[in-house]
Amino acid sequence: PQIGWFRWEAYVVWLSGLALMALRYFWQADLYLIDLRKAALLPWQAVALALAGLVVGWLAYDFICKRAWDEPVRRAAIFILLGALSYVYADIFSGRGAFIEIGAITGTIMAANVAHVLVPNQRRMLAAARAREPQDEARFAASRQRALHNNYLGIPVVFLMLSTHYPLAFAGRYNWIVIALSFVVGAAIRHFFIARHRGQGALWWTLAVAILGAALMVWLSFAGAEQTLARARPTNAIDAIASVMSPDFGEVEDIVSARCVACHAKRPAWAGLATAPRGMLLDTPALIRAHAQDIARAAIWTRVMPPPGVDAGMTDDERATLAAWLKAGAPAR
Repeated sequence: PQIGWFRWEAYVVWLSGLALMALRYFWQADLYLIDLRKAALLPWQAVALALAGLVVGWLAYDFICKRAWDEPVRRAAIFILLGALSYVYADIFSGRGAFIEIGAITGTIMAANVAHVLVPNQRRMLAAARAREPQDEARFAASRQRALHNNYLGIPVVFLMLSTHYPLAFAGRYNWIVIALSFVVGAAIRHFFIARHRGQGALWWTLAVAILGAALMVWLSFAGAEQTLARARPTNAIDAIASVMSPDFGEVEDIVSARCVACHAKRPAWAGLATAPRGMLLDTPALIRAHAQDIARAAIWTRVMPPPGVDAGMTDDERATLAAWLKAGAPAR
C-alpha cells in the first residue's frame, strides 16, 4: 500500500510539472527557453531539444544503473551525466531554461524509477510472496538502489525549480557549475539525515560539504555576473559599470517603456501574456523606482531582461544609463 500511495504522488507531481512546463516554457519558448546569443533556435526546435533531454537523460541514467559497477562508481557516473547535461543545456538554452530543463530531467528520472522499477518490482515480489516462492534478490537490490537515488535527488530538484526566480543563480557564466553543485549539496544534506536515521550517528562532514558547496554556489552566482562585476558586491556593482553621468529620470523612463513595458504592464502587449511576469509592473514612474533593485538584478548584474530569446534591443549604453541612475540612488527627477 505504501508504494501505491508513493506511486500516485510521483505520477501527479511529474504530470503536473510537465503540464506547467508546457504552458510556460514550451508555449512561450521564445521568452523562457531560447537565448539568441547562444543558439538561434526556433521555438519548436527548443521544445524538441527539451523533450529529447527528458528521454536521453532517463535512458542514460537507466543504462548506468544496470551496469555491474560498484555503487560509488555508479553515483559518480550519474553525477557526471547530470553535469554534462547541465553544461550542454546551459550552452544552448537561456539560464532559466537550462535550470528548468535539468530539473525536469531529474524529475523524469525519479518518476520513471517509480514507474519502471519500483512499482513493477513490488508487484512481482508480492506475487512471489503470495505464491510462497523465493524472492528475487536482484529485484530487491534494484528497488533499493533506485529508491535511494530518488532520495538523494529530491532536494536538487526543488532547488532547480525554485531558483528560476533568482537571476543571479541561473543567469551567470558559471550557471552550469551552480547546477552541478546543487546535486552535491543536496546529496550531502540527504546523506546526513539518512545516516542519522540508520543509527550511524551524525556525519558532520556531510554538513560541512553542504555548507561549503552552498557558499561556492553563492560565490559563483555573483562571480558569474557581468564580467566587470565579477569581484563586486551588488551594492557596489553598479559603481563598476556606471560610466555615464547620472541621467535624467526621463531617459530611464524612456528605456523602461521601450524595452520592458510590453510585458511588465497591467495589460501586457506581448502575445500570450495575460499578466505581467511575477506580477511586476513598470508602467508608471513610481513603479519603476519601487522595482529599482529588480531592474538592477535583471538588466545590469545579469542580462535576463529583456528576455534573451527575443530581439528587444536593449543596448549596452542603455544598461549603463540604468546603472548610472541606480548609482545615484534611483532619483525621481
